[in-house]
Amino acid sequence: MEQANPSPTVKEPCCFCAKRPYLMVLCAILLVSLSSLVTYIIVKSQLKNQSPVSSSTPVVKVSPTPTVVADPDAGWKTYTNTKYGFTIKHPYTWGPEDSGQGVVTLKNDRLGQIVIYEGVLSGGTNNPKARFEYSETQLDNKEAKMQKYYFNNQLKQINYEIQINSKSLVISLQPNPNSSFDLFDQILSTFKFLD
Repeated sequence: MEQANPSPTVKEPCCFCAKRPYLMVLCAILLVSLSSLVTYIIVKSQLKNQSPVSSSTPVVKVSPTPTVVADPDAGWKTYTNTKYGFTIKHPYTWGPEDSGQGVVTLKNDRLGQIVIYEGVLSGGTNNPKARFEYSETQLDNKEAKMQKYYFNNQLKQINYEIQINSKSLVISLQPNPNSSFDLFDQILSTFKFLD
């Protein structure tokens, strides 16, 4: 004989909830709000009762880690000229040559040369392929004249004229044809007057 599966019993909702289902949702919202309010009040009263942090607690100051910047001319040699009162740094492969006649040459056969001598900037040329541009600048915080020499519209040389003790000193940057002025500018940035 087979037994019949009893059918599940379904509980009838109370007549109050069956007639007004929105009241059940409203009661649930009211219950959640009330429990949140009670929790807030309890936590707030616990925080009020805690003692404040003692002022004798040491304060730790954290300093930022300093950034290490590589010195671009580290390992360079310094040439000092006491006659005109200046120093200039140069890569160790740039041998300074002092002519004894007031002309100093920092030279690298592959890259070019920097020539420093007593004199003035040239006034120009009659060559139609050559031109000069002039501007004012500063070297070691002193006024200087800058002359750019172009040949066939290519910058070939930059010259600076600066006054030192009533004398004019010319610094001439002369890179070889396939060299850029970047290293020459870096060397020139180390030019300093002696105090």
